[in-house]
Amino acid sequence: MEEPRREHAPTPPAWASRGAAWESAFPGLRSLQPAPGHSLVEAVAPAADTADPAGLQDATRLAYRRLLRRAADARLAPLRFWNYVPGITEPAGDAAHRYMVFNAGRAAGMAEAGFAGRRVAASAVGFPGDADAPRLTVQMLAGPAPAEPAENPRQVPAWRYSDRFGDVPPAFARAARLPASAGFLPGALLLAGTASVVGEESLHPGDLAAQAAETCTNLAVLLAAGAGRALAPGAAGGEEDVHLARLRDLRVYVKRAADLPAVGRMLQARCPAASVSLMHAEICRPELLLEAEGVSSERLAEA
Repeated sequence: MEEPRREHAPTPPAWASRGAAWESAFPGLRSLQPAPGHSLVEAVAPAADTADPAGLQDATRLAYRRLLRRAADARLAPLRFWNYVPGITEPAGDAAHRYMVFNAGRAAGMAEAGFAGRRVAASAVGFPGDADAPRLTVQMLAGPAPAEPAENPRQVPAWRYSDRFGDVPPAFARAARLPASAGFLPGALLLAGTASVVGEESLHPGDLAAQAAETCTNLAVLLAAGAGRALAPGAAGGEEDVHLARLRDLRVYVKRAADLPAVGRMLQARCPAASVSLMHAEICRPELLLEAEGVSSERLAEA
């Protein structure tokens, strides 16, 4: 069993950038090609930490519009987004958190680019203590064929959240299945940011071990759903572990730096076949202590 490795925001996961290097694209954008026909493109808005709510929303809108239009121009479909939002849980005017402002900007950018109503797997975290923390960073993985979105039956789809979570709900899918014919990650299930949430409620506030266990249950249920199978809530841990063993790459965002070693041990024990990486990051809800995302596939294509 490998030791979990540490990663620093706003780097993309190793599986999404393996064997490739960043190149300048257009002003404010850079890109890399992890495999033929695929592209990972990054848009950055500097000084987003000091932007007022209207400024943050507009920066997010522009980032999404530019990325999605770039994908459309290249005849590529967006497969996965990573969002790094400075001060993600800080108050923002009439909104409870800056994450809610980000969600409004994301929805507006997607609509302007002709992607209104589309659900793409995504995660959104903050990154405390990093030198690049003031930068709003949005990364998009795109490929020649669209992914099939999947939802977790234990959770309310994020795009149907009640207005307690903002006037504009988060616009993402819980997971995305790539086509079996894809030249990169064929048939892979890309899992979006997953945490200790059932329905739309956060569970086990303040309890790290319980949140880690609930997160693993959600990962297992999502993996089963993505494979067209049902895993009943409360299923025996052994049945969950059968699905968790299919994970090949797992990134875990951890709110408190002191919890990184413990979270690494817990998730590596539950997902023994996965290459686990850890990142110190703010989670999009203040009460959540960790969030996980990953890739399930029989094989990962070499870049």
